Amino acid sequence: MSTIETVAAHLGVPTSYLTARNVLGLFAISLLVYQLLKAIYNISPLHPLSHIPGRRLAAATYLPEFYYDVIKFGRYTTEIRQLHEEYGETANHGRHMHVLTVAGPIVRINPHEVHCSDANFADEIYAVSGRKRDKPVHQINGSASGITGFGTADHDLHRIRRTPLAKFFSRGMISRLESEIQALVQTLCDRLLAHSGHEPFDVTMAYSCFTSDAISGYCFGESFGFLNQKGWYPNFREPTASILRPVFIFRFFPWTKSFTVLGRLFINYLPENVALFIRTLRIDLPNKINKIKSDMAAGIRYERPTVFGSLLESDLELSEKNTTRLTAEASAVVGAGTETTSWALAIITYHLLTKPELLEKLTAELNNVVSDPKALPTWTVLEKLPYLGAVLQEGLRLSYGVSGRTARVPTEENLVYRGEFNKKPIEYIIPRGYAVGMSAVITHHDESVFPNSFDFIPERWLDEENQRRKDVERGMLAFSKGNSPMASFTMVHITPFAVERWMGKYELIPNIINIAETCAASVSIDDLINFSQDPQLKPLDAGRKLTYGDVPGSHELRERVAAHCSDETTKLSADDVLISQGAIAANFLAMYTLIGPGDHVICIYPTYQQLYDAPRSLGAEVSLWRLREEDGFLPSIQDLKDLIKENTKMIIINNPNNPTGILIPTSTLQEIANIAKEKNIILFSDEVYRPLFHGGTSGQIEVPVPATALDYERTIVTGSMSKGFALAGLRLGWIATRDKGIMEALTSARDYTTICVSQLDDQVASYALSPAVQPSLMKRNITLAQTNARILKDFVERYNAVCSWVEPKAGTTAFIRFSKNGNPVDDVEFCKDVVEKTKVYFCPGSHCFGRDEDFKGYVRVGYVGETDVLIEGLEKLGGYIERYLI
Repeated sequence: MSTIETVAAHLGVPTSYLTARNVLGLFAISLLVYQLLKAIYNISPLHPLSHIPGRRLAAATYLPEFYYDVIKFGRYTTEIRQLHEEYGETANHGRHMHVLTVAGPIVRINPHEVHCSDANFADEIYAVSGRKRDKPVHQINGSASGITGFGTADHDLHRIRRTPLAKFFSRGMISRLESEIQALVQTLCDRLLAHSGHEPFDVTMAYSCFTSDAISGYCFGESFGFLNQKGWYPNFREPTASILRPVFIFRFFPWTKSFTVLGRLFINYLPENVALFIRTLRIDLPNKINKIKSDMAAGIRYERPTVFGSLLESDLELSEKNTTRLTAEASAVVGAGTETTSWALAIITYHLLTKPELLEKLTAELNNVVSDPKALPTWTVLEKLPYLGAVLQEGLRLSYGVSGRTARVPTEENLVYRGEFNKKPIEYIIPRGYAVGMSAVITHHDESVFPNSFDFIPERWLDEENQRRKDVERGMLAFSKGNSPMASFTMVHITPFAVERWMGKYELIPNIINIAETCAASVSIDDLINFSQDPQLKPLDAGRKLTYGDVPGSHELRERVAAHCSDETTKLSADDVLISQGAIAANFLAMYTLIGPGDHVICIYPTYQQLYDAPRSLGAEVSLWRLREEDGFLPSIQDLKDLIKENTKMIIINNPNNPTGILIPTSTLQEIANIAKEKNIILFSDEVYRPLFHGGTSGQIEVPVPATALDYERTIVTGSMSKGFALAGLRLGWIATRDKGIMEALTSARDYTTICVSQLDDQVASYALSPAVQPSLMKRNITLAQTNARILKDFVERYNAVCSWVEPKAGTTAFIRFSKNGNPVDDVEFCKDVVEKTKVYFCPGSHCFGRDEDFKGYVRVGYVGETDVLIEGLEKLGGYIERYLI
């Protein structure tokens, strides 16, 4: 019996029914019925996204996306904008008739994807804090290759592929390219000047030659040489644009990507630009990768590391280092580095040339630092120019970076969007496993963030004092807030230090009443002498030659710091201590030495901004370990466990805590150490407020051990003479650790930075920490803290209708929440208004400790300064409260 007869007998139908035509027809009908049933399910209440607003056809099928992206070529983003407008409010705006004023923030754009227009939700979508996010398969199908970091869906595999790349786009690595980039800039400028007076040309092509040469030289050790050719053609931009045209077809029909392999066979018959790209992709780039391989095999080393040389030397699996995969990676990196940067530069150039008043303003600022066009200032100088930074930001905003939508799939958690629409709170739960994305083209024209958003207005990025506006920066999505290293290559900067900027702004104003100061009321050398129980002991050796001090710090000082970082059972030695220029230098040295791109860091929050933003600036992912007032600002061990990842490198704590003044007890510290020990994670403890343990108004306190005395050697403690010892003028701090490997790494790194501290600071600090002086010094400081704590507590209790706190037990700071009519005050405006009306100044919590997002209504008060200053400040603040808050 034949196969057809067997099937017919099994189905109970005549053999004549099983013709090819009937079988194909039955298959088509079955497929149609299946798709119809699936579409019905997609719009039914049973679907997990059924509660998300959107058009029913888009929720049911991919047909609208197919029509606008494939048939009308890339127009679906525009249609998504229309979707948001359907669920929002629009207004006429001159030539741009539909400007989004109030967006419907969440819409469903296909059966499995949600789109968000609210930039405040970006950190959740792109998991800035390090949580797992996959890329949707539908999105990466548009990538020419799924073997690149850019085209990898799985979060863990993407991280593996991204980590060796990411370090090359950190601030430190980019800064090493400065001389080469300046040389390319000079060549570009010479060519542009030589073209003056000739026929017009497309400046985007000129910038493409420049950016291609910059990124290719970085990747391979030698550039493509486009700037050395006669004209601006060929270049990498147009062939990139040509080859990207099929991406929407790839997205719906991924099997068509296999046809690109055939391009090499027909290279002589293809259009010039496409042929150039195919030649680059299939011939030139593989040759460059193979050349690096052969050079490495022959023992040839380049003057500086290259991206792909380092990839080949990395600990990636051998399968990740084959020529085919690295060629695809090279194409993605070079293409992204060329297109995004050249287009942004072109946008900026156009607007500066068509708006001479902007060009004049920028030129005036640059003239302050550029005396010779042939000797340009370094980027560290240029990045401090506020208007230049604003021009760059506005150019990035209007060039969009990635013009299409970028989505992520949360794999381990539901995402909860909370916002406001039509002046009412709204909440949407986006279940895990479903994609949610954003589009810079939409977000960058949110009129509530960027008024007159289609206009080039650099001034929008600066406040009235010419400082960067964080509230506007949060609306930026140019390269998405995910893990693309190209964002770092294009615009590397570190977040401004909010609390230091705030303190510097007010503390030198004449007659200011400073209750923001975080150091115990300072003492003099004469005071130290009076504290001493040994009149023969001197703070300084006046006859000693003022040479360099001991590189690690004097042995005597390090012994005394070691005792400070020990307890009765765990003793540190002088070899376990490295002296630094204050705790802030110690913190940065440890982070700079031990943290890099691809690492994950967990940092307690709120805390001193350096502790989480410095690791982020070094390329690490940072998860914030949040403290809550309802928990007494004590850390949750379960929260810590939930934050740990496979690549967690460091846990950062601050004990006593700044700004809350709360202590983590020894038992909790040991739990943290046990978790770190189990995962081989470094435990870093900023203990700059140690040993100012005063117990608040009760005076009762359980003093925790230093973290270096815990049962775990891979622990680091930093401290200084500034806060608890009342000697900020010394600028002396330390790093202590029992881990010999860590200490060796720190010592080696410091040889490249500050070498040693001042010999005078070293001598005075050692004197202050001596057994003859330290007890009396600390008795004075603790008595002062207890006295002032009672004054502050009386104030909080007197005005408990508008302020609340968790009473601090150590250190010099208190975190107080102010309210009006039951709602938190705008703490930034509150602090500004208080200083304007009363001359009393302290720090706004949301701005200085909450990234302008968290801890609204809180202020940080420093209360261990001079008692009469605290009394005067609180009296004036009380008068303000009675007049304006109650």
